[in-house]
Amino acid sequence: MKTRPDLETTDERLARLRRATDALAPRGDFTERVGAALDARAVVPLASRRGLARVVLPFGRGALVAAALAAAASVALAIQSDRMADEAAELDLAWWEP
Repeated sequence: MKTRPDLETTDERLARLRRATDALAPRGDFTERVGAALDARAVVPLASRRGLARVVLPFGRGALVAAALAAAASVALAIQSDRMADEAAELDLAWWEP
């Protein structure tokens, strides 16, 4: 749907881009060059890492799970405490007052 006469529709633009890029193709050695670059990439082994990274990185996923569980438990505790406070307010217990 055109809103202005000088704007092309999405289909027209896609067709124009397809015509403009039909002749494009990667060079013949593209796959080999990418593979060589990945092979040459330096991976730093855990033993050579220093400081906090050496301690934290191996436990990253477990720590994330533990933090998520702790957050869920704290939300559940807050909801339960709020319910208990509401029940105490309904019963008008004198000992519950802060």
